[in-house]
Amino acid sequence: MWHSCRASFHLPCALALGDECRFDWGSYVMLCPDHAGLQCMPCDSALRTTPARKRRRASLTPIKRTPLQGRQNAPSAKRSRRFDQSCAKTAQKDSGRDCNGGKGKAASRQLLMTDSKGSKEDLEALATQSGARALAEWMGDEEVTHVVCGVDDSNKATRTIKYLLGILRGCWVVSEAWVTRCLEAGQLVDEEPFEIRGDSLGGAGGPKAGRLAAAKGDPPFLNGKAIYIAGSFEPGVKDRIKALATASGADLLARLSPARALPEGLLVLSDPASRASPRFPAHVSAAMRQAGLKALSYKWLLASVSCYELKPTADYVDGG
Repeated sequence: MWHSCRASFHLPCALALGDECRFDWGSYVMLCPDHAGLQCMPCDSALRTTPARKRRRASLTPIKRTPLQGRQNAPSAKRSRRFDQSCAKTAQKDSGRDCNGGKGKAASRQLLMTDSKGSKEDLEALATQSGARALAEWMGDEEVTHVVCGVDDSNKATRTIKYLLGILRGCWVVSEAWVTRCLEAGQLVDEEPFEIRGDSLGGAGGPKAGRLAAAKGDPPFLNGKAIYIAGSFEPGVKDRIKALATASGADLLARLSPARALPEGLLVLSDPASRASPRFPAHVSAAMRQAGLKALSYKWLLASVSCYELKPTADYVDGG
């Protein structure tokens, strides 16, 4: 930008202004609308010292386009301003709510792309224009407002850790079509028509139920329950189960011992696919026998969260 100009432009916003800004792609220099008429960029200097025939040839060289410039639906300046106004209204509506829909400090707008076949570039463009952040990874430890998922031909999402965390955190869990529609409209559109109804493994109604529960300020899904994660797990599974159990409001027990009183209604989760032998340490097995507990497959937790209701434990007893 011109050295005396105090204006600050984000590149996508400058591109949205069309011909009002000037760009020297080779030297990474840009002039704002107020200074676009100045002949001060490196490319201007090169043209002044180049023979006329070469200048004409250079003027016909196509400008290198970024993916956003080439988008058919790239917003105009007027649409960009409308986008900002829409985001301002949404920010006012969200003021005083935290990411779980309860009362608290105003939530920062963040979006999350889950395992999806769509373009992350679209999500990042929407985040930029709406003043949000697009997160690549999430384990429930940051405030998130929207979880964007890819869907199959039946409009069902893949059951991933991010999808389930979105349900537990009361986020809008929407399909990629919502992002596309926002970019086409140049403003944030209503999420409800794009809210995902369920997942490909049969879980139904979880996203809406979790969102409404959070909006009402209901206690967490497993509030007041205790969970112990027992035995060995396939790589990466144990950390995901811990994240889900924590987000659901359950108390995680660090140790199980026959010498200690166990919480009433304790749930012991295990991985039936584990080939460890023995399945559980001796002191854990002794404590479970003493309390009359049976381990449940961790898939009980996944299935319960997917529907936002507790599934019958009898269907998930780990017989190992």
